[in-house]
Amino acid sequence: IHYGRTKAESLVENVFAPHSTEELLGDLKNSKPFFIASDASNKGNVKCFPLMIKYFDKHSGIKEGLLDFYEDPNETADGVTERIYSILEEHDLSMKNVVSYTADNAAVNYGKQKSVLAKTKLLQVNCNCHVLRNMAKHVCKLLKYDVEGLVIKVVNDFLSSAKRLEALKDCFDFVEQEYCSLLWHVPTRWLSLLSAIDRLLKTWKSLKAYFLSQAEEETHPVIWTFVAANRDYEVATQDDLSLPECSYISLVATGINVLESEVIQITEVYGVMDRLRSSLQQRIQDRFYGYKVNQCLKKLSTADQKCFRNEAAKF
Repeated sequence: IHYGRTKAESLVENVFAPHSTEELLGDLKNSKPFFIASDASNKGNVKCFPLMIKYFDKHSGIKEGLLDFYEDPNETADGVTERIYSILEEHDLSMKNVVSYTADNAAVNYGKQKSVLAKTKLLQVNCNCHVLRNMAKHVCKLLKYDVEGLVIKVVNDFLSSAKRLEALKDCFDFVEQEYCSLLWHVPTRWLSLLSAIDRLLKTWKSLKAYFLSQAEEETHPVIWTFVAANRDYEVATQDDLSLPECSYISLVATGINVLESEVIQITEVYGVMDRLRSSLQQRIQDRFYGYKVNQCLKKLSTADQKCFRNEAAKF
């Protein structure tokens, strides 16, 4: 069945949304404890706020639902807090049953003095996935190269130029590599970084051939600095590129995937974080960077191997 925008909107607002809210309130009618989540989102010049409810059901396990979705230009701590109280009261939900609050890390939500958290006096729920991402981001600042910046600059170089993209495809043919498009990465969509790096590694032979064929003044300094530093390494053309942090990023990504799963329990979170820390510490202590990196290291000079290990040891 296909509906136009008007009919679809009417069905969502007048049928699906009320039914979903009714089911949600039915689950919470026995004074179950729950936590709330909210986040401001801009739609043009309109400020929208969803109010999510998450709770435990003995039959279905962890469940969540959208209690309300409203427009409000007032995004101050007082405004958000008052609106949360009024929505809960409107649906006959007691604030006494709210055990925690989660939102993004803006000061209006988590500030020490005037914030939603301070005014509601609820338990702050942190996203451990985001904690791991921020850890990796800050550690990467110690590296000689900004890997995330490199990924973004490389994609941007081809994003708006059909001529450059066609030249890149010629380089794929030259190195006898099947063409595949690069993956767009945005810092705020941080889960895409590992996939973007992985695609960059798989296409590096062709990318390197393309950028080396360009004049330095025609290439972004971030890209040229990285390419020029590796232009004389035969290993860079014979093998897939391996960056010193990739071995560690894969560990972090695995930890994030476990934390994101629907079956993990709160009692398991500490163990996941602790095992990840132990694994990272052990790899740094053993100077283990992954099999492919170790194979590539054997082909480098002693001085280059030392430089690489010093760079990786910063983790």
